Amino acid sequence: MRKSFRAAVVLAAIAVSVLATAPVARATTPSSSTCISASGEREWGRGEITACPLGNGRTQLTGWLEDLLPGTGWWNSPDGYCVAWWIKAGPSNGWLEVEICPHFAPGSETRRDFDYPITTAHPVTEAKLNLTSW
Repeated sequence: MRKSFRAAVVLAAIAVSVLATAPVARATTPSSSTCISASGEREWGRGEITACPLGNGRTQLTGWLEDLLPGTGWWNSPDGYCVAWWIKAGPSNGWLEVEICPHFAPGSETRRDFDYPITTAHPVTEAKLNLTSW
């Protein structure tokens, strides 16, 4: 009986060690769900953006924008434009924008920090620093 007990203990120890070293199955992240990051600086503006998929058509946008030529009113000098991140989502979803337009309200902040989700029909594929006007 002692030999049977010892054999059972040894067998149990081997089974536990085999299970502990067995590879764990993990879900792989598809390449389409990687984050898109961009940064840019021009004479009129600068910023950084990261777009990370959350699933179900939602993407988390995190970053900042700064208008370096805010002006003093609608379309006045020095440039009268807004600074924007143009966000491309799929082939036919067009461009979405995150923008800052401090010249519309003189004295307003020239830098905008953002961190919020958006919903798109297709995954975000590109972000581009650009000017925009209304």
